[in-house]
Amino acid sequence: MNLKQSLTCVGLVTGTFLGAVLGTVAPAWAGSLTPSQLGLTSNSDVSGTGQGTYGTTFFKFDKDTTIKFNVENPTGVGSRGKDLNEFGFLTKDHGFTSVFAEKTAYNPGSGNSNDWLGTCNTSIFGCSTVVKFLAGVEYQLGLRKLPSGSPVYLGVGSSDGFKFNKATDSYYTGSNPSSEFVNLPDLPNAIYIGMEDNNGTQGLKDYQDWVLTAEAVPEPAALAGLCLVAGGMLISRRRRVIA
Repeated sequence: MNLKQSLTCVGLVTGTFLGAVLGTVAPAWAGSLTPSQLGLTSNSDVSGTGQGTYGTTFFKFDKDTTIKFNVENPTGVGSRGKDLNEFGFLTKDHGFTSVFAEKTAYNPGSGNSNDWLGTCNTSIFGCSTVVKFLAGVEYQLGLRKLPSGSPVYLGVGSSDGFKFNKATDSYYTGSNPSSEFVNLPDLPNAIYIGMEDNNGTQGLKDYQDWVLTAEAVPEPAALAGLCLVAGGMLISRRRRVIA
């Protein structure tokens, strides 16, 4: 096969073929993100009260890492409570950076029955974004009450589904939660993040004041490498056919 034929073969790497390669490699890569990598304690069930204080910790990556954050729209995912909050992260040098912020504290018509739910495109806008965490920089996830509250760094993470109680705080009696549960399914390529908006000494510590997802995004250089792999596979396959 001459050079021209080889280049032709590379050009024949169609979207379907490349999609198959990326579909095999990229999800496994993205799914490697764990709660601990974002400074979160693993906890897939925060359905009861008295969960304890799970403070988020500082985390850092060895190389630049892009994370995609989503405020998903299944029932129960979003923000909860009457406070106006924003989700974001702290860096030691630059203070708190907002990722998502509520425009209103809760959806119109929300109330005690759903713990004053706020959802994507109703009370929260810009519900999907990517954040590039730079290598060697320390970050910490948190919530901040608007307009000028201090950030609170309490949260849990889960890679195998997420269960919590959607009843408002006033519906709890002692350590016995109501039966208003939300069961979020496993997302193979993402983790759930559940954030708490109190100071850890008051409230229910139910870690559902914000519930969202995060997944790793391959860097452009890595995607380019996958394209080269795809091209090489197609050229090798082509050579076998010609032979």
